[in-house]
Amino acid sequence: MSKGLKFCIFLILVGLIMTVTSVGDAYRLMFKDTKDLKTKTLDNFTKNEMVDGKVQYVFDEVATLESTKTMYGVPYSKEKTPYYLVMITDKDDIVQGYVVMHITNKDDISKFKNLVNSTLNLMDDPNVVMPDPVSVQTKTTEMPDDLKKIVYDYFEEGGMTKAECDELVADCVLEQNNYKTSKIMPLIGIGIMVLGVVIIIAVKASGKGKKVYVNEIPQSTVPNPTFSGSVPNRYGDQYKAMEEQKDQNDDFLGKM
Repeated sequence: MSKGLKFCIFLILVGLIMTVTSVGDAYRLMFKDTKDLKTKTLDNFTKNEMVDGKVQYVFDEVATLESTKTMYGVPYSKEKTPYYLVMITDKDDIVQGYVVMHITNKDDISKFKNLVNSTLNLMDDPNVVMPDPVSVQTKTTEMPDDLKKIVYDYFEEGGMTKAECDELVADCVLEQNNYKTSKIMPLIGIGIMVLGVVIIIAVKASGKGKKVYVNEIPQSTVPNPTFSGSVPNRYGDQYKAMEEQKDQNDDFLGKM
């Protein structure tokens, strides 16, 4: 199997995976099957649920995810993205509990840091004016065990038990999501698959055509093996002399 064919198959597989893994989110977003953060409680978050809304109160940053970007297997940069402990409030701003939210957008990270400071100041002084809430688009995912341990340790430092932590914190993570991108991800995946198929068809088609043997020479270019020089034509000097001699012989025979 050639490298080109392997690459095309790779494109098709990548496109297929992108399409299959993103079609569910795109379907929910297309039919506006999203939930308002204000309507959520600790016990009604479900996996792979699209949750959006405005965040006003952020208690603290509880963890940081460090990821390494690579190009052809070579790492070239590291990125750190925080997990925040967000207060879940109802429409009357009554705190229902907490949920861990992973923020990846740089602008939103800066805004969340400002919310953390303002929230802590508000706990000391009820007259503190809070900044504008931050609009977020998220998707619920299962909380990894290592992150859950960090959350437990965070609350235990404040004198709380694991059981008390479970009663206060939702058992999931809200991963920041870009709904516009999620809507078109299946189309991007299909496009990548089509590209791989088109390349394969184009390569196969370019290999078909008229076969010409390398030793096939047009008839007009084949040299006459009898002559080493140029081929004499009917009107050359040699042929003219032969014609004149023939005419003389014919006249002589005619007189006899």
